[in-house]
Amino acid sequence: MGYGGRVNGNANGDRGREIEETVFAVYGTNNTWLFRARNEREKVEWIWKIDQGYFSSGGRGGNGNGGGRDDGSGSPESEDVDVDVDREDYLAD
Repeated sequence: MGYGGRVNGNANGDRGREIEETVFAVYGTNNTWLFRARNEREKVEWIWKIDQGYFSSGGRGGNGNGGGRDDGSGSPESEDVDVDVDREDYLAD
């Protein structure tokens, strides 16, 4: 069975695989973040936002809001990355 294949043709197996493929992690120097996207397009958007936050901080490692380091230090005045603060997109369940 290759990537994206069906699991015994069972709809429940497909659902489990769909959830598995939309969860991804971002590893920082001092933190790790888990994200859940509804689809591949949303996953790519998250990665794009994370990259923007990292590079807008001058490559010093972002803390999720575009400034400083991933340990939470740095300037909060930097350009913010648009992150869903109600955490509905995070893997919290």
